[in-house]
Parts: sequence; C-alpha cells; structure tokens
Amino acid sequence: MRCAFELRKGRRVSSRGLLSALALVFLQSSVSATDLADPKTSENTVSFATMDVPPYGFKNAKNQQEGYLYDLGERVLNEAGFNTHQAVLPLKRLIEEMKIGRRDCTFMARTPLVQRIFRLIEPIGKELEAVVVARAGIPINRYDDLIGLRIAVPLGISFDPRFDNDKSLTKVPTKDYQQSVKMLIGGRVDAVAGALDSLTFNLRQMGLDPKEELDEPLVFNRVSLWLVCRADGPKKAKEIRLQDAVRELRENGSITKIIENYL
Repeated sequence: MRCAFELRKGRRVSSRGLLSALALVFLQSSVSATDLADPKTSENTVSFATMDVPPYGFKNAKNQQEGYLYDLGERVLNEAGFNTHQAVLPLKRLIEEMKIGRRDCTFMARTPLVQRIFRLIEPIGKELEAVVVARAGIPINRYDDLIGLRIAVPLGISFDPRFDNDKSLTKVPTKDYQQSVKMLIGGRVDAVAGALDSLTFNLRQMGLDPKEELDEPLVFNRVSLWLVCRADGPKKAKEIRLQDAVRELRENGSITKIIENYL
C-alpha cells in the first residue's frame, strides 16, 4: 500500500461540507448503564469520554475498556495529575453528555460542528482519513474508478455528498467495519468505505497485514484529532493542565506509540 497516507496530485476528492461531524461515520453500539453515573466533582478530577468505535474506544473480550483514544485519555489525565474518570460511549450519547455537563472532555475530529459546540484545546498530532480502498491489485486513482466496483459501506456512515447520492455506484450495506473487512477478504466486495484507521485495525484483528491486503486508498478528506472540552467548562486552570499534558505526550512521542500499539 505504497503512499497510502499521502494525498497525491489528482487524488484528492472535493471536500466541501464533508464529514461535518464524523459522528455519522462513527455510530456504534451502546455501553452499560453504569457509565451514566455522575462524574466526581473534586478539583482534582476531570470526566473524560471516548467514542465507542474500534480502534478509538471499545470493550475487549474481557469486557475491559481500551482503544488508542481511551488509552490516550488515561495518559493525559495521569500526566496532568487528575483522577481518572473515563467511559467509552456511543458518539451520540457522548455529545449529549458533554452538552449537559456530565462529561468534561474528549477527543474529536476538528470539524465545523465540533468547533461550534465545543472548545478546542490542543491537537494530538493525528489525522483521521475518510477513504474508499480496494483489495490489492485494484487501483483507485480517481472517483470514476469507483464505477463498477462493489463497495461495502457500514450502516450509519455519511461519507461524502457526491458518494452518498451517487446512484451509479454499487454500494453494499454492512452492519459494521468488521463485516465490511470480512466481505472484502472473502471476495464478496471489491472495496470498502470508511475511516482508514478502523479498516486497518479490523484487518490486523484478523491477523492480516493491511499493506499486503489493500491497494492505495482514495482519500476523500483528512481531519485532525483534538482534545476538546465542553463549552461551559471545566475551569480554565484544568484546561491548561490538560493542554500541557497533551503537548508533552505529543512532543515526546508517547501519542505516536499509543496509536501504533493498535495500528
């Protein structure tokens, strides 16, 4: 998958209005009711939440929370000297809980919607890529190359206005990224659409090397991940501690290592 993470001339698709929240790209299942407990209110506690989508946040076979944004949240809270108080939540619920003040901060893509409803604190030095990528040996160099391909698209994804509304494309609905990847490897579809990190993670979970299984992706958009906090809190002093922690972890390479553990 040579140059898979580069935007080459002629490869970028028009992105006006793309991924207005990434929320529609990342809708997944709910978590237990115990996660709705009110956060602690001490001066040394910040309530974090992580979106419930592998590899960002999820529950493993032992029902333990993990994921690279979940792990990063733990490291940031520890680095900043706060008590850890974090939950993995479906994105819709995460946003609602931040709006009502039940959660203080999270990591989200810097999109117009996110900028309107939350405060941007600090970038983590990582971008999310929305792509369509085919099996190795099926190059996609421009949008028109999608015509004639069977493309797996997880339910709930709003990918791109042109892609979403294009009746000429053969789009195969799937229940999630895992099913999309299994269908791709099994030859039932030719390509998959969605967030490249999620596709890569699911391939590795199957014991496969994405560099061997996938051709170069057609990148529709890239959006940077940021630490964001609710509009009316937490206190400025807490935000500064969190910002300093993210900067330190980003600059010393810790964030890169956390992400590489999953990808």
